[in-house]
Amino acid sequence: HGNRPQHEQRRFLKSVDTLYKAFEATEDGGGKQAAAADRRRQQQLRREQAAEAQRMDAAAVSAAEADPLNGPPRTPREADGLGR
Repeated sequence: HGNRPQHEQRRFLKSVDTLYKAFEATEDGGGKQAAAADRRRQQQLRREQAAEAQRMDAAAVSAAEADPLNGPPRTPREADGLGR
């Protein structure tokens, strides 16, 4: 680049410097960003698992209530929801 004008040399070096800084930012920040994304995925998975466990518990309670042989004896009026 010695034969090129000074302003072109400066522009070239500035562009190389910009590329290098962008590369360094992705190298340094890439690990942090990947770790943050991994944490978000793990949190989302935990939320989904908790929601599924809650749905399964609710289904088990519903099935237990619907089973006439489960729980205390009931009169036909209570079973029909008529009450006293």
